[in-house]
Amino acid sequence: MKKAWRFLGILLVVVFVPGCADNPQTITHDMIVFWNEVCDNMLKATDEETAKKLLEVQFKVLEKKHETIRLRAEKKFTNFDKDDAMDVDNALMDFKVEIEAVEQRLKNTKERVLAIIAQMPNPDSCINLKKIANWADSGKKVFNVQDYGKYMPNLRTKDVKPKQLGKGLVPARPNFEFKKQAP
Repeated sequence: MKKAWRFLGILLVVVFVPGCADNPQTITHDMIVFWNEVCDNMLKATDEETAKKLLEVQFKVLEKKHETIRLRAEKKFTNFDKDDAMDVDNALMDFKVEIEAVEQRLKNTKERVLAIIAQMPNPDSCINLKKIANWADSGKKVFNVQDYGKYMPNLRTKDVKPKQLGKGLVPARPNFEFKKQAP
């Protein structure tokens, strides 16, 4: 009987303890992990046959992960106040080195796949390898176009622009100050 009550108590704690809500830190971290996973799978592509298998399985899974992260980002980063914008900026600055590293890694892995294609006897027939090399550039780098509301980068002017990280791999940095227009 004691075991049943203990089990019930543990079950109630597990069921009624709320999960962690999405915040800029976790979403940014998940984006970095996602792009590293993309790079890992790109590195597996060594020939046309392997590339075809990767596209059929791994990159379809990555498509679904990308969509899930995109929806989470849209839900979290929509029309927020200055505190929320500061949270996004802080998250991006906390992960600045990792974002820059994953951006460089993605560039290097793409160059590696393109080098494999160039070494093939018939580079024009490497359709699947080309798809993998260009996978990230085919509409996946969309996280920097999220509308933050009035803190959206370059909303009012193109003169003031915070240094953007990841070029679409992660959210854009919010813009807090706008250059005043001359009357």
